[in-house]
Amino acid sequence: MIQAVSETSLASRTIRVLAVAALAGLLAALTLNRFGSGVEGQGARAQLNPLFSEYERVASGQGLDLEFARSVRWQSRAPEVDRHPIFASEPGSWDVIIFGDSTVAYGVIPQVVSQASGLRVATFAVPAMGITPGNAEIYTAVAQRYLAAGGRVLLMFSVWTQMKAVNEGVSGRLAVLDDSFFRALGREAEGRRLAYRAYAERRKGWDRALQSGLGLRLPSLPLYERWIEPQVNPEWHAAKRELREGALGERFAWDGWTATLYSAEPEEYSRYSNAPAAAPRAVLDEAVRERAATRARAALSLPGEKIYVIPWYANDEVYVAARTVYQAYYSEGASLLDLGLLHERDARHPSAGRAHFANESGLVASLLIGHWLKAQAGNLPGSPSTER
Repeated sequence: MIQAVSETSLASRTIRVLAVAALAGLLAALTLNRFGSGVEGQGARAQLNPLFSEYERVASGQGLDLEFARSVRWQSRAPEVDRHPIFASEPGSWDVIIFGDSTVAYGVIPQVVSQASGLRVATFAVPAMGITPGNAEIYTAVAQRYLAAGGRVLLMFSVWTQMKAVNEGVSGRLAVLDDSFFRALGREAEGRRLAYRAYAERRKGWDRALQSGLGLRLPSLPLYERWIEPQVNPEWHAAKRELREGALGERFAWDGWTATLYSAEPEEYSRYSNAPAAAPRAVLDEAVRERAATRARAALSLPGEKIYVIPWYANDEVYVAARTVYQAYYSEGASLLDLGLLHERDARHPSAGRAHFANESGLVASLLIGHWLKAQAGNLPGSPSTER
């Protein structure tokens, strides 16, 4: 009887496992069918760009070739650094590299910046990957390898990135790259990663104790991700959830450089602003001033001619904070490209999640960046190549 019960129980458990596996497979297939894998050529289906007619309207008379953006793939995950297409480039391939966080990763179109400026332009941007001393080592390695002699580096990060603690906001999804010049990623000593390592070591000890004493193993459950991380590192947990759940809206891409946030009914819009910078103490508290100074030192250590870019925002208060950060901490080592001043005075462009370009606004901003670079070609030190 005992043996029969055991066999029945085993059979029942096996059936349940198979049923769950089949259901998971079905859900995964449905997810891929709707969103694609997020990687070109791996399950994502190409579709007509829903914004292409608007792109053509915006680009009318600009002499742009936008055929590369006609077909897109919907994405279910954010861009990842170890899959970035810049790593397929030859050394010294780019006259301009735009470094940034999600402000760049969602919206800036390097092909458009390149066509508008006559320069070879690449982006290297991953959501939540801001400027920290550790990340600056990664950006430096990228610039040293891929930036042409006399090239320029654009620093385009949301002002909120500047205000976070220096050990926050660096993506836990980033895999350590094999290339020796990216070992800096493995040296990033941050509270989030240290917290996870401490948990992982503790869990290994519990697992060994259970195994040696009772012959049991801890179940494979997302304990840290689901219950521990929200307590020890709530900001990073919220950022990951936002990226995973698409809180910024749906997104699509035509290649691996950047993606576009899509909203059928945008609720936020950028605006022009000429509100001047203020005294740092008037708009930034002491902790934020220290963080901004630390980040600026790291950013200004990058090779190449540095250009600090202020993105679009929806109100004067944020523009003032962004301009104050530049004036106080970056102005001695970087030129300024202020998109708030280049923004058409009476226009409104759709945005998402405070400082993210949405719909056609990334194309408009990319044109402005390209035109600015072309206009400034003779005014900035260095003389990048215009060869293709």
